[in-house]
Order: sequence, then C-alpha cells, then structure tokens
Amino acid sequence: MGTPAKERYCALCGTSKTSGGRKYCTACLKVVRKKNAEEHNKKMAAYYAAKKKAALPQGSSISDVCARAHAAGRTYGQQVEYERRQKELRDRGEID
Repeated sequence: MGTPAKERYCALCGTSKTSGGRKYCTACLKVVRKKNAEEHNKKMAAYYAAKKKAALPQGSSISDVCARAHAAGRTYGQQVEYERRQKELRDRGEID
C-alpha cells in the first residue's frame, strides 16, 4: 500500500477535516457561498443601475420621443433615426 493521503483542514475555521479535494467544511462552505453571492448581487445591481441610466438619458422616454415625432410630423421610428443621425453629426462637428 502507498502512503496515506495528506489530511486536509478547512481553510476558514481550520478545525474540521475536509473530504477529498475540498477547501472548506460544509458549515463554512455555506457561509462563503452566501458572502460571495451577496458581493456578486451588489456588483450586478450597480452594473444594471448604471446600464439602465445610460440606456435612457433624461428626455428620451418613449412618450417623449413620440411627442417630438408628432410635433415634427414623423413616426416614432423616423424620429429615433433622425435624432441618432443628428447626434452623429454633432459628434463629428458637422453641425452645431
């Protein structure tokens, strides 16, 4: 027979023996997973909040665009395309 496998202990509490190639005991694994999930949820909430804010700048809701389109005699799609083109021209400096 070979030499016995190295005994492993939990990386968090250090007392419990872990089986196989596990790093944490079952009690500590629950704590670690919960902590990681909370961190991930905070990060994703901040990401989606920033993404939502960037997606709809102030004054660009559907009803606002529809109102501007109606005033200019265009459809919603035509208005969105018109505003996108105007923004592109402003970014290039072709219009003021």
